[in-house]
Amino acid sequence: MKRKFLWTELLIVVVLLFFYASSSATEPGNTKRMDTNGGSEGSFFTNPLEKLRQYFKKSDVQYSLLKGHRNVVFAVAFSPDGRILASGGADEDLILWDVASQRSSRTFSGHGDTISSIAFSPDGKTIASASYDNTVILWDVVTGEKRRVLKGHKDALNAVAFSPDGMFVASGGWDNTVIIWDVESGTPVHVLTGHSGRVNAVAFSPDGRTLASGGRDMIINFWDTRTGKRTKSLTGHTAWVLSVAFSPDGKTLASGGADNVIKLWNADTGEPFSNFEGHNGAVLSLSFSPDGQWLASGGDDSSVTMRKLAADEPDRRLITRCGYVFSVAFSPDGTRLAAANKEKTVALFDLENKVE
Repeated sequence: MKRKFLWTELLIVVVLLFFYASSSATEPGNTKRMDTNGGSEGSFFTNPLEKLRQYFKKSDVQYSLLKGHRNVVFAVAFSPDGRILASGGADEDLILWDVASQRSSRTFSGHGDTISSIAFSPDGKTIASASYDNTVILWDVVTGEKRRVLKGHKDALNAVAFSPDGMFVASGGWDNTVIIWDVESGTPVHVLTGHSGRVNAVAFSPDGRTLASGGRDMIINFWDTRTGKRTKSLTGHTAWVLSVAFSPDGKTLASGGADNVIKLWNADTGEPFSNFEGHNGAVLSLSFSPDGQWLASGGDDSSVTMRKLAADEPDRRLITRCGYVFSVAFSPDGTRLAAANKEKTVALFDLENKVE
């Protein structure tokens, strides 16, 4: 009896420790980071037993962990040619990785706070990084020099995106606004003020005519990028909208929220046509595959889910064992998927090779 009791106690201790580690801030002083995605105020933490189950579950897809960051990694983005992967996070560094060798090739430093979101320009020559220091920096990929520092927001930034033609950058943040910037001059073209809460995500449509933004007010706004006018508002999420992404053909918008739900919307009419509840926690990030057939999502349940949209197939769950997945991105050829996560690493999945 004594031996059985000790093993039971040990199991309880392991579960409690795992719950504590998962539900606390990763580093001291990062309560601001957790609040950005809803954790510290609008609690949506996964059930601790579910976290434990996911942790010990094995992924059926091979992946490697890129190590180099000194704190939580919030953002990943592939270059248009797929040769470079960029990542940014709470250590304030922007790291470029050579995808073939999976080694870091360059580190850019210059922000004064957490890097929350990054995006490559369509020509691959510039990276935009949004930060909690209220700025967007445009970096020269080759030299690492700052081409522009975009200042105009009054609070921390959560999201940044390049327009398809590379002429504009959109950013959204804690001041409830979205700004569309002219890349060449570094000046605001439109300041969009339709949200009543912090803006967590922005995405340009493939034709560049529409910008979608999602926020803490549980609303997704569509904006005409030429006039700066709001064209429609999508409602349906019951908690903060944390991520938005357009399909490659521009016909569908995907959104994910702190209500653990992924919604698919008709981009023309604004009507929802599908709901998915594959995550056991908040949906923090979304990415369409280049062919539009797959939708990848990352959440606070330590997993990435891949869903094939045009067929009745089971979801593929890619277990990272790395805590919250804050950002996911497909490579341009669709053979890799990168996931930024809580454990200071980037998980790089090889989608062509399954674990035997």
